[in-house]
Amino acid sequence: MSLRLMIVEDHPLVREGLKVLLSQADIEISGEAESCAEAMAVMRSTRPDLVMVDLSLCGESGLDLLRRLPKEGVPPMLVYSMHEDWLHVRLALQAGAQGYVTKRELSDLLLEAIHAVSLGGQYISPRARRAMGESMTGIRLQGFEECSSQETAILNLLGQGMGVGEVAGSLDLSRKTVESYCGRLQVKLNLNGMKELRLLALSGPGKLAAL
Repeated sequence: MSLRLMIVEDHPLVREGLKVLLSQADIEISGEAESCAEAMAVMRSTRPDLVMVDLSLCGESGLDLLRRLPKEGVPPMLVYSMHEDWLHVRLALQAGAQGYVTKRELSDLLLEAIHAVSLGGQYISPRARRAMGESMTGIRLQGFEECSSQETAILNLLGQGMGVGEVAGSLDLSRKTVESYCGRLQVKLNLNGMKELRLLALSGPGKLAAL
């Protein structure tokens, strides 16, 4: 029997390309979805062997889908995303994904990941692994699973060196709103002030132990 895979992706062109690639590898597409709610419904009706999830879904985050799923009784989840930063990779794995492949990887690696995850293994593509860093020691995971997609976006923009005002402009939010989000992030991540939050955002995984 061929592997039955469900695609959760909001770009029709990407879905069509994936279907061509996967059909050539004798992988059956059991269903498709563009949003978290649609994914939940299609998953219940089609019962796939594996679900491949993008992290950007019509204004939603695929992380929210991963977090909504029960811990048991669901198929393995493989993230297929354009995001190559360490924070998205760690949040996806923390939320329950068994694999993570970036969209700039070769198609052979995606197929390799699909088969590895479908057999119960874990797969992290080379670009995602480089983003995480060679050493995971010292990474502060507690609290990341509670971050909303907006908080994750703010943390990533801070990591790009933006100031609070620049983050506000980039996300079309008021400065006061961004400051409020930063305050919540400090509480969730158990940080002492904006300096530590900025250091966390700017640091690679290998530097987080210094916080």
